[in-house]
Amino acid sequence: MGKTIRFSDLVHNSGRPQFVTLWTAPEKDARMSHAMKANRVLTVIEEPGQRPHGLLGLHPGPHSLFLIFPRPLALDPQGRVVGMNYALAEQPQVKDPVVVPEPRPKSKPPQTAKHKPLLEPAEPPPPPKPVKKTFTVRLRRTATIEETRQLEAGDRAEAERQALEEARAEDFDLNKATVREELVR
Repeated sequence: MGKTIRFSDLVHNSGRPQFVTLWTAPEKDARMSHAMKANRVLTVIEEPGQRPHGLLGLHPGPHSLFLIFPRPLALDPQGRVVGMNYALAEQPQVKDPVVVPEPRPKSKPPQTAKHKPLLEPAEPPPPPKPVKKTFTVRLRRTATIEETRQLEAGDRAEAERQALEEARAEDFDLNKATVREELVR
């Protein structure tokens, strides 16, 4: 194993690197090929559960990031770069590759006696009305009247029976009732 060097020292000696994303094979990417020949590429390995570290040169893999430095790296080919600080890297200037042109208004032909449109433009159809569905919903409506009565009876049970009989004989006045509605599931 070679010498260990800190990332900040590498940036100090070789300049601020830029992140590079490979969309093709490295040998087909002109910028990457040139940087590899000039010894300006650092591969950062970010494996789960381990601290990221760098290796000189191009080492493609599932957990690899690539940095290109502006000046050659003076580093042992077997060396290891530690203390990765991505804030020291430059953010690449990217232009939006997709440019959506503004739609141009269509010009209308002049309307003369010779050039009349064959059909008048139709009005757009009205939006469809929402479809109504049928649902069955069960409700429970409970009316409660609470009142106090004074009755003469031999014991409490007889007084309660007598109060129920009188209440059943009377009409139920909903104006005095408290009504509660609830959905029954």
